[in-house]
Amino acid sequence: EEDLDYAADLAGTALAPHAAKDEEEEEDEDDDECDEIPEYFKKPEGQMGRARQSVSAEAYGTWNQKKAFTPPTHAKTDEQKDRLKNTLLKSFMFSNLEAKDMETIIMAMKEVPMTAGERVIKEGDDGDFLFVIETGSLECIKTVDGEEKVVKTCDPGDVFGE
Repeated sequence: EEDLDYAADLAGTALAPHAAKDEEEEEDEDDDECDEIPEYFKKPEGQMGRARQSVSAEAYGTWNQKKAFTPPTHAKTDEQKDRLKNTLLKSFMFSNLEAKDMETIIMAMKEVPMTAGERVIKEGDDGDFLFVIETGSLECIKTVDGEEKVVKTCDPGDVFGE
């Protein structure tokens, strides 16, 4: 609940830049009088002394030049393009793409027919592909306590992989 109050306080402050000069000067003076860090600014005890783990960025320099991306293209018939587009439109990830972007995605895709019972990917394997299901369904299986359990069933329009 403190987080919600804090967010509301920030929004109120950010949305009021038109305050009179006297109010701004009074606020500046009030800001100078803060002696303690508010409790909601402090890290939990368990995080003290540890660096954040989720920050990453790619560096560019003479050894790593940024290059323009050229998407792969695979030849398709008009019928294949229509099928892929209709399937992609079922997925929230692709349903709002502009026509040009949709065309880029469709042309980069490669049709991979599967047979019943075939394992598409296995947990822990390197993932280089994003799969979109056109027809049929796939079961997502996880080994728990030595036993394989179905944790999700993917249907046409669903997306999985990396």
